[in-house]
Amino acid sequence: MSGLLDEAIAAHGGAERFGAADAVHVRQRAGGAMFKLKGREGRPGTIDGVVSTHELRTELRDYPAPGLRGLVEPDGAVRIEDAQGRVRAHRAEPRPAFRYRRHLVRWDDLDQLYFIGATALPNYVLTPFWLRWPGVETEELPGRRLRARFPAGRVVPRAPGDRPLPGPTLVWIEVDAFALRPAAP
Repeated sequence: MSGLLDEAIAAHGGAERFGAADAVHVRQRAGGAMFKLKGREGRPGTIDGVVSTHELRTELRDYPAPGLRGLVEPDGAVRIEDAQGRVRAHRAEPRPAFRYRRHLVRWDDLDQLYFIGATALPNYVLTPFWLRWPGVETEELPGRRLRARFPAGRVVPRAPGDRPLPGPTLVWIEVDAFALRPAAP
């Protein structure tokens, strides 16, 4: 590590401390105009999530209702399970589904799970650490900025034509609790 990324990682507790954890447990509230625009007003509300520190794997507890949990797997698949582990809903390839018109106006529970568990929550809790994951390339730019290039298949929000998203994202978060979960010995 060197330069700006090294400074950012040190400011967030350091690579050694983060590397000793296998997951981040975060409890936060989220909302905003985007959820209302997608027919999800009042959701997601409070999120109790566990995000892996080593791969794209997220668990949302009590999602989308008490006693259920939403899971995002490293291959990008999403599913909702009950307390006994029975699959209630599943989508093997959620990212391509966002190309269909329905997603422009309405999200279902699996769409929202994908957005929160594969893009928003990992970005919020793993940056800057996941910029050191295998396959991620970083470049320091003038003005103390970093450019990151993610490997194919990595979930990074982009506009059509692989362009950066225009304007601000219409989502807000408030973190209530944040804790690293130590890796098993």
